[in-house]
Amino acid sequence: MKKLKSFLNPLLFFLMGSVFMSMILVITRCEKYGSALSEDINPDELVEHIDYESIKKAGADIESAFLAADQAVIDQLVLSESRDLYKDKQLPYTPDELKKIGNAFKTREMTTAGENFAEFTYIIEGEKYTMTLTCEKNGDWKIIRY
Repeated sequence: MKKLKSFLNPLLFFLMGSVFMSMILVITRCEKYGSALSEDINPDELVEHIDYESIKKAGADIESAFLAADQAVIDQLVLSESRDLYKDKQLPYTPDELKKIGNAFKTREMTTAGENFAEFTYIIEGEKYTMTLTCEKNGDWKIIRY
């Protein structure tokens, strides 16, 4: 009889918990908003519209700026918040280093793209690097990090 009680107690608690959770779900369920939301969702609005051409153009502009080793132009292509964040933390690149990045960026691969975010990878001397871009409200793509 003791073995039967030790088996039934957990089973009883499990059943009571299931009944309790079912009651909570029934009480807190809101039919008014549940059905209205599902009817108002347009599946086409859920799809991201990625402008690959503008991302590719931004990549080409970045490549040209690095190949020209023009730090002033590169600074214009970097998001102002990122520029401010990293200005005291990174040593300035030499023109040769900038050209090396530009040459490596010729073989870039777009690894991630979204409406407001893109990421390229490129390889320098066997080591993989990532350049992350963001799209500003005006449609300009800016470098977050490289």
